[in-house]
Amino acid sequence: MQARNGRARVEQARTERWRNWRDVATRPVAVASQRSEDPSILGNGPRGTRMRASSQASDCDLSSGAGSMFEDALGSRSVRPGRVFRFSVGEYVDGQYLVVAHLGQGGMGAVLRVKDQWDREWALKYCDNDSFRLRFAREVRMMTNVQSQHVIQILGYNLDHVPPYFLMPLAQGSIEKALPSFSKHLPTALAVFDQVCVGVMDLHASKVFHRDLKPANILRIDSDRYVVSDLGLARFESRDTTILTNTIQHIGTEDFLAPEQRRPEGAASADARTDVYQLGKVLYSMVTGLPPAYLDFTKLPQGLDHIVRTATADDPARRYQAAKQLYRAVKSYRATLDVSHNPRGILANLIARLEQRSGGMPTNEALPSLIEALSHCCAQNESIVVKSVHQVPATWFGQLGRLFGSQMHPILVAYEKAVRATIGGADFSEAVSVGDRMGAIYENASNKDTRVVALTAMMVAADKLDRYSVQAKFSRYVKEIQSNDMAFPVAQAIMDYGRVSVESFRHMDPSMCHPEIRRAFEEVRAAEEDFIF
Repeated sequence: MQARNGRARVEQARTERWRNWRDVATRPVAVASQRSEDPSILGNGPRGTRMRASSQASDCDLSSGAGSMFEDALGSRSVRPGRVFRFSVGEYVDGQYLVVAHLGQGGMGAVLRVKDQWDREWALKYCDNDSFRLRFAREVRMMTNVQSQHVIQILGYNLDHVPPYFLMPLAQGSIEKALPSFSKHLPTALAVFDQVCVGVMDLHASKVFHRDLKPANILRIDSDRYVVSDLGLARFESRDTTILTNTIQHIGTEDFLAPEQRRPEGAASADARTDVYQLGKVLYSMVTGLPPAYLDFTKLPQGLDHIVRTATADDPARRYQAAKQLYRAVKSYRATLDVSHNPRGILANLIARLEQRSGGMPTNEALPSLIEALSHCCAQNESIVVKSVHQVPATWFGQLGRLFGSQMHPILVAYEKAVRATIGGADFSEAVSVGDRMGAIYENASNKDTRVVALTAMMVAADKLDRYSVQAKFSRYVKEIQSNDMAFPVAQAIMDYGRVSVESFRHMDPSMCHPEIRRAFEEVRAAEEDFIF
């Protein structure tokens, strides 16, 4: 009881101080130029800083009915600038929310992790500087005005409290720290970006422009839902609502500022196309993992580079004119990534991206995506199967055989069948392409069946195109086989093919081969002689 009475006295004293401060100042306040770090709600901070250039006065014209309601809650006159509020861990906010931890500190507010009386945890944002109380009230007004699964929701607020605050769901983190992982898995990055676009589209449908979109302001609420947050710098489309930004003022985060935001009256002229520009930079960071201060379009996959280039055009008239247009463009690009619909196109894009990022050799983590794309290509006709396998650089097959030999087996079965059906009459270089790739698989794979089918494909190409170098490589591999577990299936493959004889493979010396392989050559030769006579 004593603790509760003590908290009540602290809250009463704060309220009295706030009311006294409201009555002190009678003239508008000039907001000094400042550059302050603005951490994400659950992150360590953004890549850029939020900027506010100086202005002569803060015009606090809240002419609509809703605006007047929020103005009445906070007082119509300016107060002395620079007053700040801080809560300590273990302290209570409004007598009912226990402060568990500090989550973030920004230019216009701070975020706390709090518990209510039922031990439920929330994120609580409060106005920690009374100079920004009207902008804080406008943020509350905007957030309560937007209903979207992909915009952070207010669960409750108290603008009469000192300081004013509102409650939000406790997020699992912003996407800022996840940028490196997004850049390694393009489909996931684009799926999350779709949700961000939907959130911005819902903001625009409510006549709200965000003006400070960045990875630090995109939060993960649960395992698969992402929301746009921090509307502290947003504004309504209509000019007869809250106006808190005067001329010669630009606001936003440096790396994500649109060109028009840097000009005089830039903050006031920002519109939906400004948000499109910032979305383009967000997309660039998600796909490349790089900060967007300088956009290197060569880091983006083909097709997506055009989308980002259009979204981030310097001239707003040359950008997508609405977030919905950008959303549709990315959705169309995602459709091209559907392996079942466009297997060869996806394979080509994947190879180009891996070559670009890895300096010639893919990372081990990227290889499963390559195998998946090849698997879908092998469901096509036989000509496409051969072309698809030959799209993959020969130097990658050693890595594929060593790490994913078993997964490569069904692909190689389809490939060997396609080589047998289509390679006759092809250029000699096709035999070399087969020999290089299958030789790398044979030398590096530990899976016996994978090695056998790779050797069989090499045998077929060497025979059909009579390529000396590939015949020599095949002969060397066969002579080196000494174990029964390899000799018997290779001998069976030779007999099934029925055309590899000592005469056609001039480098072959059967006396040096495993007895089972020697027997296979002899049977093939006897069959050829019977056919001739």
